[in-house]
Amino acid sequence: MKLSILGKNLVESIHVDSLSVLEDIGVFIDNSNALKTLDDYGCNVDYKRKVARINSSLADECIKATPKVFKLYASRGGRCFTVGDDNTYFNPGSAAIYVYDYDRNDIRKPITRDLAEFVFTADALDSMVFQSTAIVASDVPNEIYDSWRLFVVLMNSSKPIITGAFSDKGVY
Repeated sequence: MKLSILGKNLVESIHVDSLSVLEDIGVFIDNSNALKTLDDYGCNVDYKRKVARINSSLADECIKATPKVFKLYASRGGRCFTVGDDNTYFNPGSAAIYVYDYDRNDIRKPITRDLAEFVFTADALDSMVFQSTAIVASDVPNEIYDSWRLFVVLMNSSKPIITGAFSDKGVY
């Protein structure tokens, strides 16, 4: 059964509006290499403000070049999932820079222990098919926290992992 929350017209309206935001307002990108690449592709780049206005034709070209379906494998050779084909999966989200500490009844910056506990919990939940690097640990240097988040998840989960990066080094 296909899960369909938004009607076709609303999806199209959101797409058109998002293209308008990309082209008219732009996107803040704190990476000079990425800004240069977008500039090379004809985008209007303001290097001082670190904003790229991405023309809708480039955005549409990139969307068309993106595979409609791909396979996502577990890091330890477990199950393989087909992403696309109207499949719906859940993962626990990504990039929390604050956590609520129940013991202290306070909001604070997370540490590695918080990420590890989160990973153990999400790994045990059958409803979470994928794992994510959902917490940004503040107890490691900024230069390595992308890699550190992924390392902690790889060491503590057998599920396929959804991750992201905050820096160009974090992509390597």
